[in-house]
Amino acid sequence: MLVGAPKFVMLDTATMGQLANRPREETSKELLACFRSGDWVPYLTWHHLEELFSHANDDVFRRRVDLIAKLPHVAYVKQSQHTSEPYSGSVLDIRDYELKFLLANPGAAHSAIVDAVWPSARGNFCTGEQFVENNFQWWRIFRRFLALPTRLRKEEVANITHFFTTDPNEPLPLNDGSWSVLSPEGSAKRLAEMAAKLERQINEFGDSRHINPRTATAKFMREVHKESLPLLSKGPDFIEAMMQRDGVSRERLPPLPTVGDMGYEAVFVGQLRVHARRLLISHDELVRSVRKEQRPSWLIWQEIDRRMKQFPRAEIGNVNDRHILSFSPYIDILNVDKRVAELLRQSATSHEILNRVYQRVPRGRGFKGLVDHLKGQR
Repeated sequence: MLVGAPKFVMLDTATMGQLANRPREETSKELLACFRSGDWVPYLTWHHLEELFSHANDDVFRRRVDLIAKLPHVAYVKQSQHTSEPYSGSVLDIRDYELKFLLANPGAAHSAIVDAVWPSARGNFCTGEQFVENNFQWWRIFRRFLALPTRLRKEEVANITHFFTTDPNEPLPLNDGSWSVLSPEGSAKRLAEMAAKLERQINEFGDSRHINPRTATAKFMREVHKESLPLLSKGPDFIEAMMQRDGVSRERLPPLPTVGDMGYEAVFVGQLRVHARRLLISHDELVRSVRKEQRPSWLIWQEIDRRMKQFPRAEIGNVNDRHILSFSPYIDILNVDKRVAELLRQSATSHEILNRVYQRVPRGRGFKGLVDHLKGQR
């Protein structure tokens, strides 16, 4: 059948896994019937597919591929750099589209950005069978050669970045010479203490099935120490030197900035280097033209990241969850687990765009809540 004006639902990977494993259960049948009716179309990102296809069991992989092949239609983001290829795009593509629009329309409101990016974010549409046929060879290559290295990298990132080694709410020191820095020896001792604390946290509350917490933390702190040594000679100007190294300007920080504010700005400026290469634009031009609070996908990512770090435990899935949520302004219904739903509820009062995202989450929880919501929205 032809779908005139499809509504897109972004499924949680756990929901997709359940559909693949138990397609004959009543709720699974009801959800698949919603898709067959043409009222709703599943929206897939690379982050969903990566998680689904990284499972070690070959039978599970095959069931998940078969599920996608049986879907009447799927929608996915058009890749900003490879528009002729059938591959589902990632958060980098959404950010590319937002950046390009902002460069041409400085000061645009979030609503205008979403409206402009919407066609590209929802730009590809085909049957599940076509999607599998076009992508299966790449999925097999990824699964065989890249799935494990990707998981190891994300496992390290998820654990290292989840636990605080410094207080993110501490006020950022002023550049007034009123404070001092440690000596190189003192700095090395302090970093060793931080490494030991981080290792204990990962051992107790981390998600480290494939990495060695001691090796990972030691490597991380060695890199921090190596990068910090040249700055220690600046004395009281250490913070300013560190900010200059990371491309952070106090002018771009909020009033009364914290250490956490500086960290997020450093991440943002660093990510702009990736987009500068992808878009063939000067990094300096991007930094001058765009602030992180202007971009819907970044604002959502930062707010959820900030709140996820309040969870007692680190989880590898948090990395992909943050990326997937960056697509949320561009879909109609957002299926998430109860942890993420609660984070979105908490975030809804912090900004209008986060409130709009939260309104797309079904109020009924679980698989049944999703099915009941989709039926009620026809």
